[in-house]
Amino acid sequence: MALTPAQKQKHYRKNLAKKGLNGVSKAKNAARMKTFRKNLTGITRAKYLEAHADSQKHYKERKNSKPCTLFSTKQSLCKATKKVTKMLPKDPAKKKLIIKAIAESVGLLPT
Repeated sequence: MALTPAQKQKHYRKNLAKKGLNGVSKAKNAARMKTFRKNLTGITRAKYLEAHADSQKHYKERKNSKPCTLFSTKQSLCKATKKVTKMLPKDPAKKKLIIKAIAESVGLLPT
């Protein structure tokens, strides 16, 4: 099966890290970006600076905000809910009764 361009790039970076050459490629990229930013003028410079400031702001917000979930990924949360829903009975009345009892025992609903 053929790799997508993103997968190829990921393997390329992994191999560079194995060989210890990732510092060289990072330095080359830093120099390339420095010349790119140096050559920006007028409207393109303003647009670039605005987008960069916006991305920095969002990064700081995400970094400083507390994680909203105890699960590390959406997939792990979906997996846990799938396991629980599989174990519930098919009868809607019984299902409702069990969920209500669990919610009360956890403290989500008043007793």
